[in-house]
Amino acid sequence: MLPVNTTAVQPKPVPAWLVLLFPLGAVIVSITFATKPLILIGLLIAIPVALAVLRKPDLLIPVVTFLIFINAPVVAVQYHRVPFVIAAAIPMLLVLPVAHQVFIKRQPIILTGATPPLFLFMLVQLLGVPHALRSDDAAEVVFASLTEGMVLYLLVLNVIRSSSMLRQVIWALLLAGTFLGALGLFQQVTRTYNKNYGGFAQVSNAAFEVAGSRTGQLQPRLAGPIGEKNFYAQYMLMLIPLGLSRWWAEERTELRVLALACCFLIGIGAALTFSRGAMVGFGVLVMMMMLAGYIRVRHLIPLAIGTLLICLTVPALQTRFQKLLDAGSGDISTQSRLTEMMAAAMVFVDHPIVGVGPGMFRYHYEDYADIFGLRLLAGDRASHNLYLGMAAENGLLGILCFLAFLGITLYRLRRGWVTARSPAAAHTCAAFFFSLIAFMATSMFLNFAYVRYFWLLAAIAGAAPTVMAAEIRSPSDPIDSTSMESR
Repeated sequence: MLPVNTTAVQPKPVPAWLVLLFPLGAVIVSITFATKPLILIGLLIAIPVALAVLRKPDLLIPVVTFLIFINAPVVAVQYHRVPFVIAAAIPMLLVLPVAHQVFIKRQPIILTGATPPLFLFMLVQLLGVPHALRSDDAAEVVFASLTEGMVLYLLVLNVIRSSSMLRQVIWALLLAGTFLGALGLFQQVTRTYNKNYGGFAQVSNAAFEVAGSRTGQLQPRLAGPIGEKNFYAQYMLMLIPLGLSRWWAEERTELRVLALACCFLIGIGAALTFSRGAMVGFGVLVMMMMLAGYIRVRHLIPLAIGTLLICLTVPALQTRFQKLLDAGSGDISTQSRLTEMMAAAMVFVDHPIVGVGPGMFRYHYEDYADIFGLRLLAGDRASHNLYLGMAAENGLLGILCFLAFLGITLYRLRRGWVTARSPAAAHTCAAFFFSLIAFMATSMFLNFAYVRYFWLLAAIAGAAPTVMAAEIRSPSDPIDSTSMESR
């Protein structure tokens, strides 16, 4: 019989400090659970998540995307008294996967052709601060534009480096929109408008009387986690082409059905805002998809039937649609918005180079609005038109840089769409192309606000053609952002 080496299997003694740590930890856990159980539960969840993230930082990317779209950081501060520093750190978690890519995997930092106009746009905003009427307020707008705009854009652009990650991020967006849409539908069906469901189902102060209602029934307008119905509708509408892309691109039947279900609930969420601008944006989106061949004439009949069924299910939509048709015949809201748009145009004429400064139009509104005599509303007012408002606040330099950013992004998506080697890649690039078209159409009636949503979606749209171009190359070739951009 061979001798057994008993010394090799002798266990090491437990360190004395660890022996003392167990009872101390038990006392701390007991006290925490007795006084603040939610904090303890949060810690118990956060610790394994943190360990998993340290092992694989890419897990953070779809999670952070989901949290940003449902506006979790802002909701946590406003409704749950979470410290601002903790909430603001959620988007910054993307620094970890970026650092992993750059310092561990030795991958280059990705910059696309749309990046220079973005830098120039931020520079123009900085130049507008010194001569702004209220430079402190203008500086706050620029700071938000830098953190929620350029920094977020660059982080997202550099964490999406494969088609599988791009797919995960798209699904994270769709599930976020589905969650919000389902919550809004439940709120509408149960008529629990007095509840905000943790801040994720806020209701706008605006309400309108439903036509044909004998009791003068008022229909509230849902505003999701943002608290502003029109912007909530705008960003929900941008998700619909992404959902359709999953219907076209996914191979598994259950995922394709799930994509359609997501589109339905996202569409319901947008519809329950009763935003007329979103209705126009949806019409433009359908027309653009028809021109591109994604929607054919035979698809219009089921589309019209579906729209009619939604209107019959939610009668208040008929009232809002009638308001849209009557917008040019003395509608008070239309008159006030036209006044604000024309005032923004006049501000731009008087300050054509760098404008009156970021966020400053509202302080100049009354000085110009009474010239037109349509409908002057007292107080600070937005331009209700992204292009005129941006021209008024950032001048010709600012609006040209922003339009150049949009134009280059759309061009890259169109090129990726045409040159894609697979139908899935083509559908993905096309979906983001239509998503940005929806944003541009609805921006005819909205100023530039809640910018983190736009920059998040624009960054993912910017990453899509870069990822597709990189995967056309040989897997053994290193990723070169310069060569990818030339495609």
